[in-house]
Order: sequence, then C-alpha cells, then structure tokens
Amino acid sequence: QGLDFDRVPDADLFFVDKGDASAGPSTSDVEAPAAEAPAKLSKKEAARARPLRSQAILAAAHTATPVHQIRGGVKKAQKNGNSGVVAASGGNTGLARQGKNDATRLYDLWDDGPSALSRAARKKAATRSLHRDAVRAVEVDAPGCSFNPDPEEQQEAIAVAVAAEMKKIHQQDAMPTAPPKKVDYDVEEDELALLQVDEPESEEEDVIEGARDPGAASKTGPMKRKKTKVDRNRAARRKAAEVAQAAARAAKAKRAALANLPTLLKEIDAEQEELASRRLRRKLDKAETTAGLPPRLGKTKFEGMPLQLLTTDEVNGSLRKLKPTASLAKDRFKSLQQRGIIEPRKQINKKTPKRVAFIRGEKGETEREGHAAILAARQRAKGRA
Repeated sequence: QGLDFDRVPDADLFFVDKGDASAGPSTSDVEAPAAEAPAKLSKKEAARARPLRSQAILAAAHTATPVHQIRGGVKKAQKNGNSGVVAASGGNTGLARQGKNDATRLYDLWDDGPSALSRAARKKAATRSLHRDAVRAVEVDAPGCSFNPDPEEQQEAIAVAVAAEMKKIHQQDAMPTAPPKKVDYDVEEDELALLQVDEPESEEEDVIEGARDPGAASKTGPMKRKKTKVDRNRAARRKAAEVAQAAARAAKAKRAALANLPTLLKEIDAEQEELASRRLRRKLDKAETTAGLPPRLGKTKFEGMPLQLLTTDEVNGSLRKLKPTASLAKDRFKSLQQRGIIEPRKQINKKTPKRVAFIRGEKGETEREGHAAILAARQRAKGRA
C-alpha cells in the first residue's frame, strides 16, 4: 500500500520557497565585523568577473518565483486549487480542503465550446458567427433569373447585370494606363541624311566668335566694388537690428496669444468636436459600405459570380432546353469565400518561356547587305558632288 495523502497534513507535502532575498540575515552575518572596502578593479578584471549571459540564464532557470510576486496572490492560488491545479504554496492555500470541492474539473481538448477557448478566440469566433449570420449559405437568385421569368422581372435582372458590367468598364477606364512599349516612328528614307552626323561644338570656336565680336564684353555688367570695413559694419548692424525686430514681434505675438487664451481654448474644443464628428461619420460610412461585403482575409478582394440569367432570345420555357451554366462546385466555392471561411484567391496562369529560333548565317548576311548599301550610297553622293 502507498502513502495515504489524505491523512498527511499540507505542511509536510508542500513548502514555500521564499528565495535568498526574502530570507532574514543570519547570525554570522550580523556578528561579523565590517570588512574593508574592496580594491577597485580594472576594466579587464571587471569584465572577467562579470558572469556570462548563458550562466545568468541557467542560474535564473533554477530559481523559483516567490508566491508574493505571483500576479493575483493567494486568491489565484486558491482558485487554481479549487479547479484541480496544485500550486507550489504552503499551508492553507496549497490544496483544496476535503469536502469543499472534491470533484476536479476536466477539459476536453477537442471541444469547440466557449469554455475551452481563450478570450481572443471567443471574440474572434463571435465576430465570425455574426458575419456568417449576415450572409446566407445559399442565396436565392432574383425572380428574373428563372428559366421562364416574367418579362418585367427579366428586364430588371438584365438591368442589374448591365449595371455591374458597366461599373467594371468604368473602373477599368479610371485606372492609369501604362505607356506603350512601342511607338510608331517614320524612318528617314534619305540615305545621305543618315550618313551625315553633326559634329560637336568645341570651346575654341566660342573663343574665336568672342574675339570677332568686340561689343560682347560691353554687354556684361560692371564689376562689383570691394566692401570696406564701414560697409561690413553697416551690414552687421542692419542684421542685428533685424534679429531684434523679429524677437520683439515674436514676444508681442506670444503676449497677444496669452491674452486671447480663452478664445483659443474654445477654438481648440470646437476643432476637437468637429474631428470627433468626422471620425464618427467616417466610421459609420465605412460600416455601412462594408455591411454586405465579405471580410478581408488577404490582399485579394472578393469578386462575386456574374448574375446567371437568360436573355430574351434564350428563354424557351422548358428546363430540358436550358444551356449548362456554372458548376455547383464553383458556386459553393464562391459562397465559402463570401462567408469568410476561405480566403479569396486569384488564379495564376503558367507562363510559357519564349522560344528563340536560331538560323545559321542569317545575321552575317544582313550585316553584309547593310554595309553594301552604305557603300553604294556614298558612291552616289560622290557622283552628285
């Protein structure tokens, strides 16, 4: 037979670890005379005496946290004891008393109830449930989308579909257009003009033109006179006077602001109220706009399926003659995305590598033909001269 823990007192089973700091000073420490002040260590000796970070981590891992430092104190320890959790405390707070709460509480790891979830998880689940209630799992199409609709209801459904398509077109037109990769260019056909190249102008030509034009030097302004000491002192006095005037104007404005302080406080309060009303209005507008939209789970926005309806020519009044529409799997997938269960995704088309064809000797033949054309153009130009 093992030890009967019900008969053993709590003081023999548990102890309170108060650490070295909470323990009182020993008699040896009290009776010992005051030691002399230690000698001042150098930087190298102090660095050697300092413990390593790994040693500090290992030393901190073996020290127990005192009970009085635990957040919640004794009440939390009693709560843990009542719920079946044994706390490292002593005496009356370590273990649940007999007859008070003998039945321990069991938790199910796979339970989805609110008791098994944390506060953040419960809040997230409540938000999702509210949004799921707003969006139906199966949406019923408009009466105009039937296989044999009423003419007026069909026209209303067609108007809704046309409005959705026009909205997409307007959004596409409003987007900025990228510059074209290729621009039409008229190639010059004059072979002589293609051969002529403008020579860059040099500085020597500018000097020669300046020498030919004697009136060019007279167009420049007169040379500035060198400042004397009197001019520099006058400029310094003017600058000091401007600084003093600016300081006086700032002090006068400050005195006027202090005298007008009640009015300024009223203006600030009115501005704060206006900002608060703007924030509230913006918040309400955003809530109204996003009321019927699915939650944003990623960077891709949700795009609903187009309205499935029949045009006037396709309405034949029989289910047997209907053409096939979107599959059921796609409809269910869009419904899951709209309810916020699956993140909206965008299909990425596989890019095929560009195929480059190599023809042996084609580049050399093209270069030879171009060189022969240039030589022929030069010969014709010499003949004209």
